[in-house]
Amino acid sequence: RDVAAAWLRRELPHADAQELLRLALGAPLRALELGRSDTLAARRAVFQHLCLVVDGRAEPLAAVGHWVQRDVDALLGWMLAWLAELAKLRASSASSTQNRPHVDPGLRALSERIDSQCLFSLYDQLLGHRRRQQAALNQQLVLEDIILAWVQACNSTK
Repeated sequence: RDVAAAWLRRELPHADAQELLRLALGAPLRALELGRSDTLAARRAVFQHLCLVVDGRAEPLAAVGHWVQRDVDALLGWMLAWLAELAKLRASSASSTQNRPHVDPGLRALSERIDSQCLFSLYDQLLGHRRRQQAALNQQLVLEDIILAWVQACNSTK
């Protein structure tokens, strides 16, 4: 992984090589592709919108308006990855959570808000949406359903 990170730093000097490799599951060419596209910035923007909506600082439909132009399958993949990370955070102790510096502070905050049962229910719901992506569904409605499910899940412990 160190060799791949060094190579990636040479190819993309201004990018975070470790983050790109982590997101690409260690695949250097996939990491390079991510670094050369707007995917990383888009992923961050989607997460920021999600956090704002969950916190009640933005309207769900406004976030969906930003998301509807994106590839829904990619959005679902990002969200499923975030939920997997949330599950790991919920399952780990506070001390081991602090030993994971790559974890976004926003994910840490969400992990404190979401009940484990709601987390897994949301994960199953997103998997169902992903399976149905082959059908000709109204993407706007799918995204609205997804963001409202996030809001409900992340506010379940209040």
